[in-house]
Amino acid sequence: MLKERLSGILLPIFSLPGSEPIGTFNQDAFSFIDFLHSSGQSVWQILPLNSVDLDGSPYNSKSAFAGNILHIDLFELEDKKLLTKLKEKLPFFENKTQVNYPLLQKYKITLLKEAFNNFTEQKSNQKEDFTNFCKKNSFWLDDFALFSVLDNHFDNKSWIDWPEELKFRKKSTLVKFEKDNKKEIEFIKFTQWLFFSQWQKLKNYANKKNVEIWGDMPIFVSFDSADVWANQSIFQIKKGIRKSVAGVPPDYFSENGQLWGNPLYDWKKLKQENFLWWQKRFETMFELYDSVRLDHFRGFEAYWKVPAKEKTAINGKWIKVPGKEFFKKMKSVFKNFKIIAEDLGNITKEVTNLRDEFNFPGMKVLQFAFSDVENLFFPHNFSTKNCVVYTGTHDNDTLLGWYKSLDNNQKSFVNYYIDNYTEEKLVWKMIRVAFSSIANVAIIPFQDFLQKDSVARLNTPGQSKGNWRWRFIWNEVPFELKDSIKGLTQVYNRIKK
Repeated sequence: MLKERLSGILLPIFSLPGSEPIGTFNQDAFSFIDFLHSSGQSVWQILPLNSVDLDGSPYNSKSAFAGNILHIDLFELEDKKLLTKLKEKLPFFENKTQVNYPLLQKYKITLLKEAFNNFTEQKSNQKEDFTNFCKKNSFWLDDFALFSVLDNHFDNKSWIDWPEELKFRKKSTLVKFEKDNKKEIEFIKFTQWLFFSQWQKLKNYANKKNVEIWGDMPIFVSFDSADVWANQSIFQIKKGIRKSVAGVPPDYFSENGQLWGNPLYDWKKLKQENFLWWQKRFETMFELYDSVRLDHFRGFEAYWKVPAKEKTAINGKWIKVPGKEFFKKMKSVFKNFKIIAEDLGNITKEVTNLRDEFNFPGMKVLQFAFSDVENLFFPHNFSTKNCVVYTGTHDNDTLLGWYKSLDNNQKSFVNYYIDNYTEEKLVWKMIRVAFSSIANVAIIPFQDFLQKDSVARLNTPGQSKGNWRWRFIWNEVPFELKDSIKGLTQVYNRIKK
């Protein structure tokens, strides 16, 4: 339950500036924490830190546990003598405001392998730390490392197309493959150790600055993931085949619904195993984050089951989940089970009851409010302080981009509500509406503080290309911005006590 009045900024790691073609755990990340602290912000909300697919989506990962090694700061490795002459080896890229995924794939792994080779040859006291990390995380790390090497071995083909003995994990075959590919497997573990070590250093710095890190956990996992390959019994698959897949019915974002295609959990089997896999997953999440936004909270009450043969998500049905038993177990295991429920979309009374029974704060999104005056996303209709208000999420356009897309009648409605007369003042007036609301936490995407238009949109649901790319540069951050944000934070009593 949220008890303090706080505020924060939503910004993915990939959107940070820097000398690589993606945001990393470099000095710019620490500088952004300094910016948060000096502007009175108590929360840095990010997107999932999982590995990403070729299009950069953090919601389609090879692992629900493993980190995105593209975020590793190579300059720290140079400081540790694991890399040399790094500036000469980094590629040139002209566009500093867009992540360049193809370029990343070409050089990052090569340099990380160079660092690994140097690490194995060094006499370093960090090798004990690496060994301890591998032991502590063996539950997921062993399978992920093995899966990653197999994935490369078979040219990134789906594991369902691997030879039978590997597809269905014949022990003797796996043991032989591990023995024959020991160094490659060790390299995967090494990169995960680097990722978690660097991230923990950054998170510790944020916490010392009185800034919490709020993470994001997708409810579903990718079919082509180590999670499914290594734990086939807890998913609704038979001999590797999915008869049904995940999605959501038609909603604000899509008239045909969203057909995600993720494998569905076998909740009966999970319950029999005391939800062990989920316990381990939350254990990792709470090491990474201070609080976790549960993406698609709706799915913990019931999930939308769509036949695998369907081309859209229209012809599905809701299937109940033992949500109460699940969350009771999680709260008994974790003393500080800090959750934000992503309760957007098709929300029923049952979902609301599940959220409220465990005092999970929900979400309010201002961009969704302007349909009619009774809309529950309007601040005058907020019924509880235990919620987080956003101007928009990672799936929305920026405020300025959203406003420009409205017709004249809609713009008039918005202007009248926020007492706005010029487009230049729209964004700050909407931010002020969020800050002044009774919601105990207000989170603003950094693009809105920078008053960016649609060019800075992070993701367009239903569109597979061109997402997850926007980055900011320090030159476009006005010098007075931190003081303006802090002033607003003070006026509306959102400075952390």
